[in-house]
Amino acid sequence: MDERENYFEWLLAFVGVEGPQRTLYVLSRLQILWEKDFYDLVGNDADRGIKGQELRNIYAKDQTNDPNEIEEIEEALSGPCTVLEMMIGLAQSMTNATYRWLETTTPERWFWEMFTNLTLTETDTSRDFADVVDRMLAREYDADGYGSLFPLENPPEDMRRVEIWVQANRYLIENYMHN
Repeated sequence: MDERENYFEWLLAFVGVEGPQRTLYVLSRLQILWEKDFYDLVGNDADRGIKGQELRNIYAKDQTNDPNEIEEIEEALSGPCTVLEMMIGLAQSMTNATYRWLETTTPERWFWEMFTNLTLTETDTSRDFADVVDRMLAREYDADGYGSLFPLENPPEDMRRVEIWVQANRYLIENYMHN
């Protein structure tokens, strides 16, 4: 296996893709997320790509302590952030934001919730899931966020014009902050 394949497997393990979850249909959708480059259309969304790319350094340091080898691994993984990396990085950020007020908060949990929100768990074989991801990236989803990572019942504004981190926070507040 080359370094990119090893890294992909590491990312899958990071979000718990093993055993019964490692089905062909789940892997095919994860492959779509892996093959698509993340790009930003709204201010500060570039931060989501940077956060996703930071996973490469974590992976490299998991593989070796040698600074030269770490540099070689990072070089082998250079390139734009993938949608998969962006979502895992975002899941990490969501975990950091919620660990004090939610009992069960892990990157795995938030990743799979976003995956589900994006309708990637549907088993309709006639759907073009690459198109689902393209529409999310291009922000061609409903104003309430349906078709995105974070659909809302009561959005305060058009979610297509709001940066992803703000969408995530509004989603967490609407769905998990109960007074």
